[in-house]
Amino acid sequence: MGPGGEASGHTARKSLDSMLLMIVLLAVSHTDSLPLRNDRDTSGTSEDYYSHHGIRCRRCPAGTYVEEGCAKPDTQGTCVPCSDGFNYSEHPTGLPHCLSCRRCREDQEEVSPCIRTQDTVCRCKEGTYCPPEHPCEVCLTCTPSCPPGQDFKLPCNSTSNGQCGPNNYGHGWIGWISVPAVLILLGLGVYLCLRNRSGGGNSITHTHIYRCLFKLDPRREDSDIPLLPARLSFPEGADRERNFSQAFYVFEKLVPFTYWAQFVRTLGLTGNEIKEAEANNHRNAKEQRYDMLSTWHMHNPNRDVNCLLETLCSIGLQTVAQTITDNLLESNLFVRHAQS
Repeated sequence: MGPGGEASGHTARKSLDSMLLMIVLLAVSHTDSLPLRNDRDTSGTSEDYYSHHGIRCRRCPAGTYVEEGCAKPDTQGTCVPCSDGFNYSEHPTGLPHCLSCRRCREDQEEVSPCIRTQDTVCRCKEGTYCPPEHPCEVCLTCTPSCPPGQDFKLPCNSTSNGQCGPNNYGHGWIGWISVPAVLILLGLGVYLCLRNRSGGGNSITHTHIYRCLFKLDPRREDSDIPLLPARLSFPEGADRERNFSQAFYVFEKLVPFTYWAQFVRTLGLTGNEIKEAEANNHRNAKEQRYDMLSTWHMHNPNRDVNCLLETLCSIGLQTVAQTITDNLLESNLFVRHAQS
Protein backbone atom coordinates (compact mmCIF):
# COMPACT_ATOMS: atom_id res chain seq x y z
CA MET A 1 0.00 0.00 0.00
CA GLY A 2 1.31 3.41 -0.91
CA PRO A 3 1.84 6.34 1.43
CA GLY A 4 -1.51 7.77 0.38
CA GLY A 5 -3.30 4.51 1.31
CA GLU A 6 -1.55 4.32 4.70
CA ALA A 7 -2.53 7.90 5.50
CA SER A 8 -6.11 7.22 4.46
CA GLY A 9 -6.29 4.08 6.65
CA HIS A 10 -4.79 5.90 9.61
CA THR A 11 -7.33 8.70 9.24
CA ALA A 12 -10.21 6.17 9.09
CA ARG A 13 -8.98 4.41 12.24
CA LYS A 14 -8.76 7.74 14.08
CA SER A 15 -12.33 8.58 13.03
CA LEU A 16 -13.57 5.15 14.19
CA ASP A 17 -11.75 5.49 17.53
CA SER A 18 -13.23 8.96 18.04
CA MET A 19 -16.71 7.67 17.27
CA LEU A 20 -16.36 4.75 19.74
CA LEU A 21 -15.04 7.12 22.43
CA MET A 22 -18.01 9.44 21.92
CA ILE A 23 -20.47 6.50 22.24
CA VAL A 24 -18.81 5.36 25.50
CA LEU A 25 -18.91 8.89 26.93
CA LEU A 26 -22.57 9.27 26.02
CA ALA A 27 -23.43 5.94 27.64
CA VAL A 28 -21.54 6.84 30.83
CA SER A 29 -23.17 10.27 30.92
CA HIS A 30 -26.63 8.74 30.54
CA THR A 31 -25.95 6.19 33.27
CA ASP A 32 -24.70 8.89 35.64
CA SER A 33 -27.90 10.85 35.11
CA LEU A 34 -30.13 7.98 36.24
CA PRO A 35 -31.43 8.26 39.81
CA LEU A 36 -29.81 5.92 42.30
CA ARG A 37 -32.14 3.57 44.11
CA ASN A 38 -32.10 4.00 47.84
CA ASP A 39 -33.72 0.94 49.41
CA ARG A 40 -33.27 2.43 52.87
CA ASP A 41 -35.10 5.64 52.07
CA THR A 42 -37.80 5.96 54.73
CA SER A 43 -39.57 8.99 53.27
CA GLY A 44 -43.19 8.62 52.24
CA THR A 45 -45.43 5.59 52.62
CA SER A 46 -44.28 2.19 51.37
CA GLU A 47 -46.39 -0.87 50.71
CA ASP A 48 -43.36 -3.00 51.59
CA TYR A 49 -42.70 -1.75 55.13
CA TYR A 50 -44.43 -0.78 58.37
CA SER A 51 -43.25 0.82 61.59
CA HIS A 52 -42.82 -1.23 64.78
CA HIS A 53 -41.66 0.68 67.88
CA GLY A 54 -39.91 3.18 65.60
CA ILE A 55 -38.16 0.46 63.54
CA ARG A 56 -38.95 -0.01 59.86
CA CYS A 57 -39.93 -3.65 59.34
CA ARG A 58 -40.68 -5.56 56.15
CA ARG A 59 -44.31 -6.63 55.91
CA CYS A 60 -45.32 -10.27 56.24
CA PRO A 61 -46.64 -11.88 53.02
CA ALA A 62 -50.30 -12.24 52.17
CA GLY A 63 -51.94 -15.11 54.02
CA THR A 64 -50.06 -14.39 57.27
CA TYR A 65 -49.97 -11.92 60.15
CA VAL A 66 -47.22 -10.38 62.32
CA GLU A 67 -46.84 -12.33 65.55
CA GLU A 68 -43.76 -10.37 66.56
CA GLY A 69 -42.20 -7.29 64.92
CA CYS A 70 -38.63 -7.14 63.69
CA ALA A 71 -35.71 -6.17 65.94
CA LYS A 72 -33.43 -4.91 63.15
CA PRO A 73 -34.42 -2.30 60.51
CA ASP A 74 -35.58 -3.54 57.11
CA THR A 75 -35.94 -7.16 58.25
CA GLN A 76 -39.03 -9.28 58.68
CA GLY A 77 -40.45 -10.21 62.06
CA THR A 78 -42.20 -13.47 62.93
CA CYS A 79 -44.98 -14.25 60.42
CA VAL A 80 -47.73 -16.76 61.27
CA PRO A 81 -50.19 -18.20 58.69
CA CYS A 82 -53.89 -17.37 58.78
CA SER A 83 -56.44 -20.21 58.92
CA ASP A 84 -58.48 -21.23 55.85
CA GLY A 85 -62.18 -20.69 56.44
CA PHE A 86 -61.58 -18.62 59.58
CA ASN A 87 -59.41 -15.58 58.76
CA TYR A 88 -57.23 -14.14 55.98
CA SER A 89 -54.90 -11.35 54.82
CA GLU A 90 -55.22 -10.44 51.16
CA HIS A 91 -52.14 -8.19 50.91
CA PRO A 92 -48.66 -7.97 52.48
CA THR A 93 -49.39 -6.93 56.04
CA GLY A 94 -48.04 -5.32 59.19
CA LEU A 95 -51.15 -6.12 61.24
CA PRO A 96 -50.81 -8.24 64.41
CA HIS A 97 -53.78 -10.38 63.42
CA CYS A 98 -55.59 -11.76 60.37
CA LEU A 99 -58.97 -10.42 59.25
CA SER A 100 -62.09 -12.44 60.07
CA CYS A 101 -63.73 -14.19 57.13
CA ARG A 102 -66.96 -12.75 55.81
CA ARG A 103 -70.21 -14.68 56.20
CA CYS A 104 -72.71 -14.41 53.34
CA ARG A 105 -76.09 -12.98 54.30
CA GLU A 106 -79.35 -14.89 53.91
CA ASP A 107 -80.12 -13.00 50.69
CA GLN A 108 -76.71 -13.95 49.23
CA GLU A 109 -75.03 -17.12 48.02
CA GLU A 110 -71.36 -18.09 48.31
CA VAL A 111 -69.32 -17.93 45.10
CA SER A 112 -65.98 -19.00 46.60
CA PRO A 113 -64.98 -19.86 50.19
CA CYS A 114 -62.62 -17.91 52.40
CA ILE A 115 -58.99 -18.98 52.15
CA ARG A 116 -55.85 -17.60 53.80
CA THR A 117 -55.24 -15.03 51.05
CA GLN A 118 -58.80 -14.11 50.06
CA ASP A 119 -62.07 -13.34 51.82
CA THR A 120 -65.32 -15.13 51.08
CA VAL A 121 -66.89 -13.99 47.80
CA CYS A 122 -70.67 -13.56 47.99
CA ARG A 123 -73.26 -12.48 45.45
CA CYS A 124 -76.95 -11.74 45.48
CA LYS A 125 -79.23 -14.71 44.91
CA GLU A 126 -81.15 -15.16 41.66
CA GLY A 127 -83.89 -12.56 41.26
CA THR A 128 -82.00 -9.93 43.27
CA TYR A 129 -79.03 -7.62 42.62
CA CYS A 130 -76.72 -5.01 44.13
CA PRO A 131 -74.68 -2.51 42.01
CA PRO A 132 -70.91 -2.84 42.69
CA GLU A 133 -70.55 0.94 43.18
CA HIS A 134 -72.95 0.86 46.17
CA PRO A 135 -72.38 -0.54 49.66
CA CYS A 136 -74.26 -3.83 49.37
CA GLU A 137 -76.14 -3.78 52.68
CA VAL A 138 -79.15 -5.54 51.17
CA CYS A 139 -79.91 -7.11 47.78
CA LEU A 140 -82.58 -5.35 45.73
CA THR A 141 -85.40 -7.17 43.95
CA CYS A 142 -85.08 -7.30 40.16
CA THR A 143 -87.70 -5.47 38.11
CA PRO A 144 -90.22 -8.20 37.19
CA SER A 145 -91.39 -6.68 33.89
CA CYS A 146 -90.90 -3.74 31.55
CA PRO A 147 -93.39 -0.90 30.93
CA PRO A 148 -95.85 -1.20 28.00
CA GLY A 149 -94.10 -0.89 24.67
CA GLN A 150 -90.72 -2.06 26.04
CA ASP A 151 -88.87 -5.36 26.39
CA PHE A 152 -85.84 -6.48 28.41
CA LYS A 153 -82.68 -5.70 26.46
CA LEU A 154 -80.39 -7.00 29.24
CA PRO A 155 -81.55 -9.48 31.89
CA CYS A 156 -81.17 -8.89 35.61
CA ASN A 157 -78.05 -10.40 37.21
CA SER A 158 -76.40 -10.27 40.64
CA THR A 159 -74.83 -6.82 40.01
CA SER A 160 -77.38 -4.96 37.87
CA ASN A 161 -81.11 -4.70 37.34
CA GLY A 162 -82.70 -5.70 34.05
CA GLN A 163 -82.47 -3.04 31.34
CA CYS A 164 -85.64 -2.19 29.40
CA GLY A 165 -85.80 -0.65 25.94
CA PRO A 166 -88.31 0.06 23.16
CA ASN A 167 -89.58 -3.03 21.38
CA ASN A 168 -89.94 -3.34 17.63
CA TYR A 169 -93.62 -2.56 17.70
CA GLY A 170 -96.08 -0.33 19.55
CA HIS A 171 -94.85 3.15 20.45
CA GLY A 172 -91.12 2.72 19.93
CA TRP A 173 -91.23 5.56 17.39
CA ILE A 174 -91.60 8.05 20.28
CA GLY A 175 -87.95 7.58 21.17
CA TRP A 176 -86.83 8.43 17.64
CA ILE A 177 -88.70 11.74 17.89
CA SER A 178 -87.61 12.61 21.43
CA VAL A 179 -83.87 12.20 20.80
CA PRO A 180 -83.64 14.90 18.07
CA ALA A 181 -85.85 17.16 20.19
CA VAL A 182 -83.50 16.84 23.15
CA LEU A 183 -80.46 17.53 20.92
CA ILE A 184 -82.12 20.62 19.48
CA LEU A 185 -82.96 21.96 22.95
CA LEU A 186 -79.44 21.20 24.19
CA GLY A 187 -77.90 22.97 21.21
CA LEU A 188 -80.14 25.99 21.77
CA GLY A 189 -79.16 26.12 25.45
CA VAL A 190 -75.44 25.99 24.64
CA TYR A 191 -75.87 28.68 21.97
CA LEU A 192 -77.63 31.04 24.40
CA CYS A 193 -75.00 30.30 27.06
CA LEU A 194 -72.18 31.10 24.60
CA ARG A 195 -73.83 34.35 23.56
CA ASN A 196 -74.20 35.32 27.19
CA ARG A 197 -70.59 34.38 28.01
CA SER A 198 -69.21 36.41 25.12
CA GLY A 199 -71.28 39.48 26.06
CA GLY A 200 -73.34 39.30 22.87
CA GLY A 201 -70.28 39.80 20.68
CA ASN A 202 -68.96 37.61 17.90
CA SER A 203 -65.81 36.50 19.70
CA ILE A 204 -66.48 33.11 21.34
CA THR A 205 -63.41 31.50 22.87
CA HIS A 206 -62.62 27.94 23.94
CA THR A 207 -63.05 29.12 27.55
CA HIS A 208 -66.64 30.14 26.85
CA ILE A 209 -67.39 26.72 25.32
CA TYR A 210 -65.72 24.86 28.21
CA ARG A 211 -67.67 26.78 30.84
CA CYS A 212 -70.99 26.18 29.10
CA LEU A 213 -70.44 22.44 28.59
CA PHE A 214 -68.61 21.50 31.80
CA LYS A 215 -69.92 23.84 34.47
CA LEU A 216 -70.01 21.60 37.53
CA ASP A 217 -71.77 23.79 40.08
CA PRO A 218 -74.58 26.10 38.88
CA ARG A 219 -74.16 28.27 41.99
CA ARG A 220 -70.57 29.19 41.22
CA GLU A 221 -68.61 30.38 38.19
CA ASP A 222 -65.85 27.96 37.12
CA SER A 223 -63.32 30.76 37.47
CA ASP A 224 -64.28 30.98 41.15
CA ILE A 225 -63.27 27.36 41.84
CA PRO A 226 -59.56 27.48 42.77
CA LEU A 227 -57.16 24.63 42.12
CA LEU A 228 -56.76 24.37 45.91
CA PRO A 229 -59.36 25.43 48.48
CA ALA A 230 -58.60 27.98 51.18
CA ARG A 231 -56.36 26.70 53.98
CA LEU A 232 -58.23 26.03 57.20
CA SER A 233 -57.33 26.10 60.87
CA PHE A 234 -59.13 25.41 64.13
CA PRO A 235 -61.18 28.18 65.75
CA GLU A 236 -59.62 29.68 68.86
CA GLY A 237 -60.33 27.53 71.92
CA ALA A 238 -61.82 24.67 69.87
CA ASP A 239 -61.66 21.02 70.92
CA ARG A 240 -59.37 20.03 68.07
CA GLU A 241 -59.83 16.26 68.25
CA ARG A 242 -63.60 16.61 68.39
CA ASN A 243 -63.70 19.02 65.43
CA PHE A 244 -61.35 16.82 63.40
CA SER A 245 -63.50 13.75 64.13
CA GLN A 246 -66.66 15.63 63.12
CA ALA A 247 -64.94 16.66 59.88
CA PHE A 248 -64.49 12.98 59.00
CA TYR A 249 -68.26 12.64 58.71
CA VAL A 250 -68.34 15.57 56.28
CA PHE A 251 -65.76 13.84 54.06
CA GLU A 252 -67.65 10.54 54.40
CA LYS A 253 -70.85 12.22 53.20
CA LEU A 254 -69.51 14.35 50.34
CA VAL A 255 -66.69 12.33 48.73
CA PRO A 256 -68.34 10.29 45.92
CA PHE A 257 -68.47 6.57 46.65
CA THR A 258 -66.81 5.70 43.33
CA TYR A 259 -63.72 7.78 44.30
CA TRP A 260 -63.48 6.72 47.96
CA ALA A 261 -61.03 3.83 47.48
CA GLN A 262 -58.72 6.03 45.36
CA PHE A 263 -58.95 8.79 47.98
CA VAL A 264 -57.90 6.66 50.96
CA ARG A 265 -55.22 4.80 49.00
CA THR A 266 -53.74 8.14 47.94
CA LEU A 267 -53.73 9.11 51.62
CA GLY A 268 -51.56 6.03 52.25
CA LEU A 269 -53.93 3.39 53.64
CA THR A 270 -52.93 -0.16 52.76
CA GLY A 271 -55.27 -2.76 51.33
CA ASN A 272 -55.38 -4.63 54.64
CA GLU A 273 -56.23 -1.47 56.59
CA ILE A 274 -59.11 -0.81 54.21
CA LYS A 275 -60.29 -4.42 54.50
CA GLU A 276 -60.05 -4.27 58.29
CA ALA A 277 -62.24 -1.13 58.45
CA GLU A 278 -64.80 -2.84 56.23
CA ALA A 279 -64.73 -6.03 58.32
CA ASN A 280 -65.08 -4.14 61.62
CA ASN A 281 -68.17 -2.30 60.32
CA HIS A 282 -69.55 -4.93 57.98
CA ARG A 283 -73.05 -3.52 57.47
CA ASN A 284 -72.36 0.17 58.02
CA ALA A 285 -70.67 1.92 55.08
CA LYS A 286 -70.70 5.25 56.93
CA GLU A 287 -68.67 3.85 59.84
CA GLN A 288 -66.35 2.01 57.45
CA ARG A 289 -65.31 5.33 55.93
CA TYR A 290 -65.01 7.00 59.33
CA ASP A 291 -62.82 4.11 60.56
CA MET A 292 -60.53 4.47 57.52
CA LEU A 293 -59.99 8.18 58.18
CA SER A 294 -59.41 7.48 61.89
CA THR A 295 -56.75 4.91 60.96
CA TRP A 296 -55.08 7.48 58.70
CA HIS A 297 -55.17 10.08 61.50
CA MET A 298 -53.67 7.60 63.98
CA HIS A 299 -50.75 6.95 61.62
CA ASN A 300 -50.36 10.66 60.76
CA PRO A 301 -51.12 12.65 63.94
CA ASN A 302 -49.31 15.74 62.61
CA ARG A 303 -51.35 15.96 59.40
CA ASP A 304 -54.41 18.22 59.35
CA VAL A 305 -57.63 18.67 57.40
CA ASN A 306 -55.76 20.60 54.68
CA CYS A 307 -53.94 17.38 53.77
CA LEU A 308 -57.30 15.67 53.14
CA LEU A 309 -58.47 18.57 50.97
CA GLU A 310 -55.20 18.66 49.00
CA THR A 311 -55.45 14.90 48.39
CA LEU A 312 -58.92 15.36 46.90
CA CYS A 313 -57.53 18.03 44.57
CA SER A 314 -54.65 15.74 43.57
CA ILE A 315 -57.13 13.14 42.23
CA GLY A 316 -59.17 15.73 40.33
CA LEU A 317 -61.92 16.42 42.88
CA GLN A 318 -61.38 20.18 43.29
CA THR A 319 -65.12 20.91 43.30
CA VAL A 320 -65.70 18.30 46.02
CA ALA A 321 -62.84 19.79 48.06
CA GLN A 322 -64.34 23.27 47.72
CA THR A 323 -67.80 22.03 48.73
CA ILE A 324 -66.34 20.31 51.81
CA THR A 325 -64.41 23.48 52.68
CA ASP A 326 -67.62 25.53 52.51
CA ASN A 327 -69.39 22.97 54.70
CA LEU A 328 -66.61 22.95 57.33
CA LEU A 329 -66.66 26.75 57.49
CA GLU A 330 -70.45 26.97 57.71
CA SER A 331 -70.54 24.42 60.55
CA ASN A 332 -67.84 26.40 62.45
CA LEU A 333 -65.60 23.35 62.74
CA PHE A 334 -62.82 25.33 61.05
CA VAL A 335 -62.01 28.91 60.07
CA ARG A 336 -59.97 30.34 57.23
CA HIS A 337 -56.29 30.27 58.10
CA ALA A 338 -55.05 33.78 58.94
CA GLN A 339 -52.38 34.98 56.55
CA SER A 340 -49.17 35.91 58.35
